[in-house]
Amino acid sequence: KPRIIIEFVPSFYDKIGKEIPKKILTFLKSLNYNLYVIEFGMLKIEDIDSFLENLEEGGVNIFCKKK
Repeated sequence: KPRIIIEFVPSFYDKIGKEIPKKILTFLKSLNYNLYVIEFGMLKIEDIDSFLENLEEGGVNIFCKKK
């Protein structure tokens, strides 16, 4: 099964458009990927809006695994 690791830095994407970080994660979920934050002990991202609101400045690495 395909797996992806992305360096996710919302402030970088914000420069392109404020909606881009959410669109990236929503797109991956629409392709049936589960999203996990590596730095948080492989914490699964259940709610994208909540994740983005609570994400501190900087970035995280997200592991994307097909369901």
